Amino acid sequence: MPIMIRKSKDGHGVVITGHGTVTDREYLQTFLEHLNESPDERRGQLYTLVDWSGITRAEVKSDSIRHIADMCKLKAPPGLKLILATVAIEDVVYGLARMADVFKQRMGWQTAIFRNRNDAEGWITQKVKEQYALDSLNFETVD
Repeated sequence: MPIMIRKSKDGHGVVITGHGTVTDREYLQTFLEHLNESPDERRGQLYTLVDWSGITRAEVKSDSIRHIADMCKLKAPPGLKLILATVAIEDVVYGLARMADVFKQRMGWQTAIFRNRNDAEGWITQKVKEQYALDSLNFETVD
């Protein structure tokens, strides 16, 4: 699959990566499977890092982005104040990330989009420290 969703080694986050061409069907299938996990699977999640820097082509419809954002709102635990950073290099991917960002900001989540992963990780680290008093994070993932 061109989209991978994995938990971070520190247990506080989820890291989503994409590479190559991502179709609308793949986008919907991957995120719906993730959102249909047990709420216990998402317990303790403070942040999400979405790294789309490896995507070279995105064939994702705006309706699908809105649908996944709506599902995130429906499936999120009450009161969740998620910190979400997206990395997008390609202009088209950046535009799609911006669309998703607008929908997720309406949920009260802290969101930002970056052109490189180091800046995104730094922003998440700062926000988690401010909000949860955690000094260090590990963005490596559990396979």
